Amino acid sequence: MRKFLASLGFSCVVVGLPIFFISQETHAQPANYMRIGGLNLNSHCQKHRGKSSYADLVERTASGWRCFVGTNRYSISVQNACTEQYRSYPVVFAYATNSRDPYSWGCFVPTGPLPR
Repeated sequence: MRKFLASLGFSCVVVGLPIFFISQETHAQPANYMRIGGLNLNSHCQKHRGKSSYADLVERTASGWRCFVGTNRYSISVQNACTEQYRSYPVVFAYATNSRDPYSWGCFVPTGPLPR
């Protein structure tokens, strides 16, 4: 059931459907960056931890995601997940628009030159 809910949550994020409305701390999209999409953390976990692994929350915050294999849990690099999922872009950044919302992650690309 947890696998399904994690997949459902990411599906909602990817297609832009609201999951729930709670007053939370939000941050604007980073300036000079464009959101290119969401993340499939289940796929990221399976690539790095095997087909039986899945992504699930250990806390309901943006940093609460972990990969699970049985009862073992492992950290997730959301940045690496973005880079792998959107590898056709030379530069991709992971960014959570709401630190209290685990479903607020997105992958962004710069719309202009990168600062030096």
